Amino acid sequence: MKKLILILFLAIGITTQSQIEFGIYQDIKLASMEDDYGNSPYTVDLLTSMRWFNGGSGHECLNPTFVQLTYEYADLSGGSYNRWAMGLGYSFNNFDEYNWRILDKVMKRMSITLATDFGSTTRWGGTAFSMAGFLDISFEILEDLDIVMLGHVVTRPHLKERWGETKPTYSVYGGLKYKI
Repeated sequence: MKKLILILFLAIGITTQSQIEFGIYQDIKLASMEDDYGNSPYTVDLLTSMRWFNGGSGHECLNPTFVQLTYEYADLSGGSYNRWAMGLGYSFNNFDEYNWRILDKVMKRMSITLATDFGSTTRWGGTAFSMAGFLDISFEILEDLDIVMLGHVVTRPHLKERWGETKPTYSVYGGLKYKI
């Protein structure tokens, strides 16, 4: 499955390489405090993403749709968690077309992105299908570097098998995006 996703993204990347973004994010709650599941502060929960934009990205993007490959790794108290996924998204980034007056300089450097993906989750020796949704708000701090706050909702089928929990989980990540 992982090899198939990688091959698909490489094939898509050849035709839509107008712009590529790389992102790396850490779950803020797991990095800063203990939770109810035995995870101590500084628990690693890294989410990485690669996005291929068709027509550029960032604030000069002509067509802000993208294809996304994501990988998440968490070193949780009950064992490691891995998730590979592929999806689509749209970035709202043409705020400079509006007359924001006071916020003009800030809004020109912001983008809001929505995305969804589908993939596989591996935990406790089993693999299952999962879906996720993303909302990220980014602010350009350097020409090709953004600071990002990312909301992430994901189905966790392995929790149903072990504890009967069926509701999606949510996390808030902080991180950086780099545009090539």
